[in-house]
Amino acid sequence: MNLYQDVLFRGFDLLRGRHNVARLKFLRRSQYWTPERLQAWQLQRLNELLERATSSSPFHQERLGGLQLPLRSLDELRVLPILTGTEIREHRECIKTVGLSPSRYVWARTGGSTGEPTHYYWDKRGQDWNRGSVYRSAEW
Repeated sequence: MNLYQDVLFRGFDLLRGRHNVARLKFLRRSQYWTPERLQAWQLQRLNELLERATSSSPFHQERLGGLQLPLRSLDELRVLPILTGTEIREHRECIKTVGLSPSRYVWARTGGSTGEPTHYYWDKRGQDWNRGSVYRSAEW
């Protein structure tokens, strides 16, 4: 048992209502999956995301409504329209998921390296995945 990670860090995670340690542990296991298993998991998660987006976001409902979902393979990613920074800036409020507690969102912005910063909402659960992947990459 790692005192820092398994007790202190996990304790802070729980107190803050976060799941960084759980995501890190999942990522440690999944890095050894076969390519087929990883792709199947990615496709499943992508389809869950697309379903959530089309059922809970007015912007994505209109934008993705004409697509044949669920996707049958990751090769079908090319049928998804690319979301641009301009679209995010112009439609930020209607991109948000309807019915999701405002406490789940974190206000964020890009650095503006393309000339204009993009402000957006970031889901705290997404931040947990991001932090877990940062910790895993630091271990590598």
